[in-house]
Amino acid sequence: MENLDSFIKKKLKMKKMKIETFITKTGMSKSTIYRVMKGLQKPSDELLDIIADILNLSQLEKRELIYYGNMSTSNEKLSYATDAIFQLLYGKNTSEDFQDNIELVFYDKEKYVRYIDDVFGMIEKVSDSKNFECDIKIINCYKEDAVESVLKFIENISTNSSNYKIEHLVSLSQINQSDNINMLKSIIPLLQVNNYTLFYSEDSVAFNKGFFNNFMILDYRYTDEDGKFNNKQFLISLLDENLSSCYALNSDDNLKEFFYRNYESIASGYTLAVDNRKKLNFLGDLIADLEKKYDVFLFKPNPCYNRIPMEVYKSLIDRTPKEDMEILLSSISDIDISGVDSKTALSSLIKYLEDRINSSKKKKQFDVYTMSGLEEFAKTGMLTDHLNSLPAFTPEEIRAIFESIKSRHLNKKDSFKFYIVTGEYDNKDFVLTAFKNYGLLIEYNDPKCIPDNNPYCIIESKNFGDIFYEFGKMYVPTMITLEEDKAIEYIDSLIEKYC
Repeated sequence: MENLDSFIKKKLKMKKMKIETFITKTGMSKSTIYRVMKGLQKPSDELLDIIADILNLSQLEKRELIYYGNMSTSNEKLSYATDAIFQLLYGKNTSEDFQDNIELVFYDKEKYVRYIDDVFGMIEKVSDSKNFECDIKIINCYKEDAVESVLKFIENISTNSSNYKIEHLVSLSQINQSDNINMLKSIIPLLQVNNYTLFYSEDSVAFNKGFFNNFMILDYRYTDEDGKFNNKQFLISLLDENLSSCYALNSDDNLKEFFYRNYESIASGYTLAVDNRKKLNFLGDLIADLEKKYDVFLFKPNPCYNRIPMEVYKSLIDRTPKEDMEILLSSISDIDISGVDSKTALSSLIKYLEDRINSSKKKKQFDVYTMSGLEEFAKTGMLTDHLNSLPAFTPEEIRAIFESIKSRHLNKKDSFKFYIVTGEYDNKDFVLTAFKNYGLLIEYNDPKCIPDNNPYCIIESKNFGDIFYEFGKMYVPTMITLEEDKAIEYIDSLIEKYC
């Protein structure tokens, strides 16, 4: 794990400079340099400038030095969390498509060895039966193989039935934030699933070990060809270090009640994070309310709707045929704009957009774009979360959006600033918003989903939100983004090329 100590020592080795010579050149005492290098004392800006001069650092290397100087090497867990956030937002998926099918002991009168996909397959076989329903209750089980098995199962049964529900409980660690971030990365694909609800807890509600730590209840019902009603359950316990297990309950009502009572007791200590089919008015109003109260870091490849000037919206409205505008108004009528006529609805929509823009100016706002995301927007006029019925922005409108973003960024009195992540880094799958002192909002950009109704996840955890906010504040501007003048030049180049 790179830190200030290892960074300086690496540079000294490259320069073939002894540590004693380095300390002498700094003009500081040996104890001061020791405390700084070990992360026990934060270096002053003056000392960082001296170190940069002694080591003859490039501009990029100096940015790295400043970053490591601001990070305490005495908190290795924070460094690991930073790496985990980077992998979540911008890391490339290096894993192969091969899924490791989870092996387990299967108890059904006799004892067998089965794979978890075999268990799901038993339910799939009857998913086209009359009166089929399936309830899945999950505690944790967020390892990639388990999540992939659930996703594959839902995809398979969805061709036959939509009568399924998934209730997922996850425990957030108070000690290891990198575990929380890796958990989040694993379960984000589940946000695309219909009828999926996520609950979280920052308390140790479920046991750290044993079958209630990584546990599933698969409860399914159907009427067979003979007209007989069947209700069956599989209880699955996933163990990290031992062979996992699955118990087929069949008709043991007392045992079923035992597990359900224990599950419900655990679930009562969790908070709802995902209700993935809420309407736009709920989400829009919620974000507007949060933006008035908390400083924000938004990680999105291209601009958010509240960065688009009202004159651009009015231009779009003016050039859109009446019939198409009515379709647009109808598709987003859940934003409380259902007036008696389209004119009234349109006025309500404009007021809604104005309120969203104004709410985003109350507190500090930082947008983190990507080079590829901005270029894609410049070329197509389409945002990553473009509303299904919203026309593409014209080159003139795109220019106005870019000019507004530049102008606000350069205005020292404006609380809005942006960064552009360099090179190959990108994140198209989801939008993540970190609210300082509040928590996280994640919106999933499912290509198979109508963009007007993207699923989303809200985790109200100050610790969780703050570590993403600090990643944006400390790591992003120092390590992975263009310098300000280069960022402005890049936007100007997009305007010149596409607008």
